[in-house]
Parts: sequence; structure tokens; C-alpha cells
Amino acid sequence: MIGLKVHQWPFRQVRLGAIAVTLAALILPYFMLALSPDIEEKQSWCPVKLMTGMPCPGCGMLKSWCFLTHQDLRHSLEHHPLGIIAYGFGVMALVWLVVEYIQNRPIRLPWHGKAWVTYVVVAVVTVVHFWRLSYLVTTPGLLWSSWQKGYLYKTAILIADLVWPT
Repeated sequence: MIGLKVHQWPFRQVRLGAIAVTLAALILPYFMLALSPDIEEKQSWCPVKLMTGMPCPGCGMLKSWCFLTHQDLRHSLEHHPLGIIAYGFGVMALVWLVVEYIQNRPIRLPWHGKAWVTYVVVAVVTVVHFWRLSYLVTTPGLLWSSWQKGYLYKTAILIADLVWPT
């Protein structure tokens, strides 16, 4: 490692970039729903859901944010129960980044870098995910129809038709 110099970005440039990205993530869902009002019926962009037909723990979060930015709390909660909380954390992160930018120094929050925070977040997301999956399992036919929408099922059927033509 002798003689190797790593380029370090100035603190304010990094914070300004982070502010721009966070602000875009919080504002874009508003325009997505405004430009595409039928977003509720459109296919999810989640790769897990596209492959398996089953939702991942984050499935519905973007649609939840779209409806939240239009003050439609009912639809927001229907798409993902944690969407409102995640959006709130996004707003808090934006405020935190702006304060850091103004003060030109990093701010350490009391829970920053604590392992228990990660454990709590993972536990809450896991419980909510299994609660959402229980709806698929307890609704007759919904689990099978979800699986049939995935590309893995469609690929298996295609291969089966090629191997064992009818």
C-alpha cells in the first residue's frame, strides 16, 4: 500500500450529493403517481417478485410512497405497512444531511453504529413480511396464482413442454 493515494472527496461535496439523491428519492414517487395514475395495476419492478411471483420484504414500498406523497394513507398502507415509517426515516435523513452540510461537520446520532438498531429493524421487517405472506397462504388459490405469475414457473413449463411435448 506504499505510494497508493486514495482520492478523498471533500465533505461538503459528498453531503451535497447525498442531499440531492435523498431529495430525489423522496420527491420522485409524487411525480410517478401523477404521471402514471394506473400504477396500482402495473406489474411490480421487484426482481424477486418477477422471478417467483412472491413478494420480497420490500415489495410495495415504492407504490406505498407514491400514494403517501398524494396523502392517500389507506392505499399507502395497503401496498406496504412500513412505507410511512420508511418515508419518515427518509425525511429525517434529509434533515440530518442538510444540518451536516450547513455545519460542515459530521453529526453522530446516539444510535449510530449500534448493532441493536439493526436487529430491531430486521425483526420488524421480518414480522411484517411473514404477516403479509400469511395473507397469500390463507387466501384460497392466491399462493398458486402468485407462483404462476413468476418467470421461474413460466420457464419450468416451457422446458417441460420442450422435453415432454404433448
